Amino acid sequence: MAKLNVTQAAKAAGISRTTFYKDIDKKRISFDVDERGNKLFDTSELLRHYPDLKAVDTPKTVQVNKVEQPEHSVDYMEYLMLKKENEMLRRERDIERERREAAEFREESHLRIIEKQTYLLEGSKRDQYPAMPQQPVQELPEPETVTPQAAPKAGGFFGWLLGN
Repeated sequence: MAKLNVTQAAKAAGISRTTFYKDIDKKRISFDVDERGNKLFDTSELLRHYPDLKAVDTPKTVQVNKVEQPEHSVDYMEYLMLKKENEMLRRERDIERERREAAEFREESHLRIIEKQTYLLEGSKRDQYPAMPQQPVQELPEPETVTPQAAPKAGGFFGWLLGN
């Protein structure tokens, strides 16, 4: 329902403002207070106390929670909700696109690193093990058996120390 100020409510009720203020003081009519301290009366509350309420030019805004909001049809409200949802979905799409691009960039950089490391690894194997010409394997002669010889006597200080 529409909210009316004191002058509009008194005019709709068909009484003077002083009589209307008396009804307010006697607490016959409840009201809301806006952010500026103005008293606002709901038309349903006025109809309860003044059944012969007259139509009055009312403003096209309704004050709710200290914010002026235009009165709209249900279709317009649904349009606004769909518009908000559309904006939210676009933001989500943009965020997802950025994530996908970042993932693709990481994947490409990882592939470049792998290719570079593979190239370096293959190059070092070639340098480390060069291709050798094929030669017939020669048989080595049997090693000679060596008999151990007695160790020479140590002389000098260590010989004296060890008792040689």
